[in-house]
Amino acid sequence: MIKDSADTGKRFANHILDRIFAFIFMLVVFFTLGVVTEIVRPGAIDSIVDNTFLLYCMVFLIYYLYFVISEASTGRTLGKLITGTKVVTIDGEQPGFATILLRSICRFIPFEAFSFLTESQTGWHDRLSKTRVIVVKKQKIKT
Repeated sequence: MIKDSADTGKRFANHILDRIFAFIFMLVVFFTLGVVTEIVRPGAIDSIVDNTFLLYCMVFLIYYLYFVISEASTGRTLGKLITGTKVVTIDGEQPGFATILLRSICRFIPFEAFSFLTESQTGWHDRLSKTRVIVVKKQKIKT
């Protein structure tokens, strides 16, 4: 593995792809919760749908879990898998669970996406969690 930092193009692709995959993840979770709720307690879904605050909290939690589950288990989200990148600590090690929790919660800082426009071109969720995204290249097999 060669540990080169991912360029802004790959980071932007990760951002777009992960937004799409997180949305799909949310749809699956909401659909599953809706079906289970209707089976367990018919009609209860109406009171959940009417509670805007609860829905926002659920969206926040499911979006957060998409990143925590994937990055804590493999260091990669589906977007990173497609672009051939991975999250590591600034020392090049696999981040621990607490680091991934911090990294993921930092994504909710208002205007965090604009932090890539600074001179360092590093997002706050990277700087605050002391992580970076690297390009993962497969080693060629010599024959």
